[in-house]
Amino acid sequence: AKIMTANASALARAEVMEVLRATEVAYWTAVWAKESQRVQSDSLARSRQVLADVEAKHGLGAASKIDQLEAQAAVAAANDQLE
Repeated sequence: AKIMTANASALARAEVMEVLRATEVAYWTAVWAKESQRVQSDSLARSRQVLADVEAKHGLGAASKIDQLEAQAAVAAANDQLE
């Protein structure tokens, strides 16, 4: 009976440890996802600002149409990453 109790106790401890491990993995996965979204959102904001700057320069003749298209592509790429 003592052996069965000891085995049950060891099994219960192993199950608790597995739940704790799975909880920790889920927590860090959520932290990573939140940080990744923040970084991607910041990237989109910077890309939009660059586009606005390039469009203003293009209006003044200080940036080419290619510069404008590259900035638009960067915004589209950053937007795709966020989705």
